[in-house]
Amino acid sequence: NDLGASYWRCRETRADLTEPATIGALDEKKIWVETHRQGTCNACRASTTCGQGLVNRLLLGRVHYLRINRAAGLAGDIAIGDRVELSVPQGAVLRSSLLVYLLPLVLLLAGALIGEWCWAGDPGAIVGGFVGLLAGFGLVRLHARLRCDDPTLQPRLSRLPGVSAVRVE
Repeated sequence: NDLGASYWRCRETRADLTEPATIGALDEKKIWVETHRQGTCNACRASTTCGQGLVNRLLLGRVHYLRINRAAGLAGDIAIGDRVELSVPQGAVLRSSLLVYLLPLVLLLAGALIGEWCWAGDPGAIVGGFVGLLAGFGLVRLHARLRCDDPTLQPRLSRLPGVSAVRVE
């Protein structure tokens, strides 16, 4: 089930982030693809002591499954086991990351300030911050549900460069 470790890397082309994958399952509307987590800290000297290096060692080689709309590229002749390339616009990843990380943080701080102002003290700030954080997580989840079928946020599929209809048996 090797995806070609020499090829695998998250690289940037045409302002897209790309990664190879294998078609795992198909139905009339969705395609399930499998990707394999690879290490990102191989060249770093601090990889044995940093937190990201630890996470990479724990998760290295795990298979991740993604559901993709069938209309997102590669219409026609695809089958289970085909090797494909996923691509996501870099701007979509950046905007989504900012939303997921900053919205809860901003609402946590706003909730803490409002809680301290309303209830004068640390207990009010703690409760307000917790409520703000939960509201931030809730808004991120709502946004994700409302935009889950947005074509600008969906990964697109294409054939791997130099690979023509390779099937993994």
